[in-house]
Amino acid sequence: ISTHVLGDEYNDVWVSCWHIWWNKAAFGQILKADFYTDKIFYPGGVNVHRHNPILLTDFFAIPFTYLFSIPVSYNLLILVLFLSNCIAMYYLMKYLIT
Repeated sequence: ISTHVLGDEYNDVWVSCWHIWWNKAAFGQILKADFYTDKIFYPGGVNVHRHNPILLTDFFAIPFTYLFSIPVSYNLLILVLFLSNCIAMYYLMKYLIT
């Protein structure tokens, strides 16, 4: 869980890890969440509102980043989301069947 990330490493897995890092850095500063960063395409920077950041899942991953590295946090986030979806589907089926 700490040496690899879940998913195909040739697709957008590392972009998702970067989004977790960027949201942690942006929201760690006071009102810096303006979807703009100069960490890429320096010195001009870039507007990242078209990057497809999934803010809700990133907010769930940010507490993990204080305890673990970004790849571990990403892996834990995927596992937690998978388990929570399984639990939600169980209760939905239980509700629909009864």
